[in-house]
Amino acid sequence: HGLDKVMAADVRLYLAELVMLPAMRKHPLRTLNPDEASLFFIGYTPLLASRSYPCKGLDEMKIWEKKVAEALEKSSHFKRRGGQDHIHLFMKYGQNVNSPLKELYEAGPMVATTDRSFWSLSHNLPTPFKKGQVIMMPYVSSTYVDIDMRKRGLGGDKDTWYFFRGTLLRRFGSRTELVDLGKQVSGANFAGVKMPGKGAAIDILLNTSNAMRRSSVCPCPSGDAPTSGRLFEALATGCLAIVLSPLDIMANDLPFPSLLKYDDFALFSHSFDFLSTRTNGVSRLAKVLERTVGPKASKEYQDKTVTMRKKALDVFYNHFSYFRNPGGVVTSMLFEAWVLLQQKGVLEGPYAVEKF
Repeated sequence: HGLDKVMAADVRLYLAELVMLPAMRKHPLRTLNPDEASLFFIGYTPLLASRSYPCKGLDEMKIWEKKVAEALEKSSHFKRRGGQDHIHLFMKYGQNVNSPLKELYEAGPMVATTDRSFWSLSHNLPTPFKKGQVIMMPYVSSTYVDIDMRKRGLGGDKDTWYFFRGTLLRRFGSRTELVDLGKQVSGANFAGVKMPGKGAAIDILLNTSNAMRRSSVCPCPSGDAPTSGRLFEALATGCLAIVLSPLDIMANDLPFPSLLKYDDFALFSHSFDFLSTRTNGVSRLAKVLERTVGPKASKEYQDKTVTMRKKALDVFYNHFSYFRNPGGVVTSMLFEAWVLLQQKGVLEGPYAVEKF
């Protein structure tokens, strides 16, 4: 639990690089012979470079980026395909890429990021987003939820059947509608909690993770993006995620779409923004939830809910668990890169659409 004890949640969410770099070095598909490689990883990660010893923070970013750019410009393997078979990590929003590295990143490489499709990275590096060369990564979940639940019994406390903790007042998502929803479903335990801007919040994280494990259904409203860290926390704890955004709208914001069929282990609804514009929109959602996933739902629906919750635990471990299975996260990212390289005509294979 070291990370959660020393840093704020909104920092930990983006620290994927800290776990992925060692996992990539040890990955069984790695080769030390560049002539054998079909994908090249650019080992510069700006989030760690801005925070880690012996780097000296943002003041040295331009120096580091210039060195990386010089190395890429000299690389015959980068020149061979204009960098299209290269990938780099860029996890934290609010950090920009400077020239001359920016121009090289814009020219060809794929980017793996926790940043979402409309946020600041898409403005700083717009070309990979326009060309569909972005691999969305899961947020880094709290160490208090990233524990193995697959051999434990699923929670189902009828006093806390539906659970939500989080900031109700956000710029997006109309989360205050949760208050109305909570009054119309059975066993709702919804409350607004604001995470501190600086420092750890151990009590909040520990209490929330324990409550999610005891609960059956966890609404996941939009935050600054259609996806939030809550989706991955729900999957980790076996609490059925009700994502308040249509699946077809947010498909580009979900990790590893070539591997995962999300409606096998999560449910998707219209957003609160949309429901608030419809007559009795939230009330209609409440009735649907009670009928299908509520504590008094039919045995058929209850069995389906249990199946989805168990599936969610497996999906989280196999693809999203940075702390228990970092190799699985890396393998999932590499698979998406393999698919993209075929779709762009760089590699041949079953996903190939066209060749340049």
